[in-house]
Amino acid sequence: MKPTPRRRLTSRPMRLRHEAHRQLVARLLFLGWSGERIARKLHCTVRSVRHCIATPEFQSVFADYQREQLATVDHRMAALLGEAISTLDRLLKHPDWRAKDAAIEKILRIHGRYIEKLDLVGRVEHQHTVATPSGGVLFGELPEALMIAETRGKVRELLMLLRAQRQPRPIPPQLTPQNGGPDREAGDSEN
Repeated sequence: MKPTPRRRLTSRPMRLRHEAHRQLVARLLFLGWSGERIARKLHCTVRSVRHCIATPEFQSVFADYQREQLATVDHRMAALLGEAISTLDRLLKHPDWRAKDAAIEKILRIHGRYIEKLDLVGRVEHQHTVATPSGGVLFGELPEALMIAETRGKVRELLMLLRAQRQPRPIPPQLTPQNGGPDREAGDSEN
């Protein structure tokens, strides 16, 4: 009888070992470990860790692991966000000033960089334009040569004329309290 041919052993155990190695490197890399620290933990060289990270198989394993972990975090964050907003709302309405202050501090800590860009005081910076005798336009503050004492006097006269032309509006009689008006009885007297 003819001896049966020996089965060829495949490298399946090595494939499993490499797959486990990739998964472990992916977990440690996801935790933020450096290549040197991963190499010390797995008792291998930094070069082998870098080689493992560079393979396309590792990229797919890492992407799957990251998606799985972040899906859990996203699910928890959605529930936490609603609760955090309602808690901040309750703190802002709390009668104790310290609770309100803590809530405002939390909000400002989160949104501080955006609030710094806004001017909440209400200051508006204007750019003044002045026509020059040559036909050009100056931006910014008026030059001292244009604002001499004579020019200032003329500007004052102009403003006084404009204010004098405005007649103060008479107050309608319905708004003035008079004896016998709609607000008072004829017999009421002022004390």
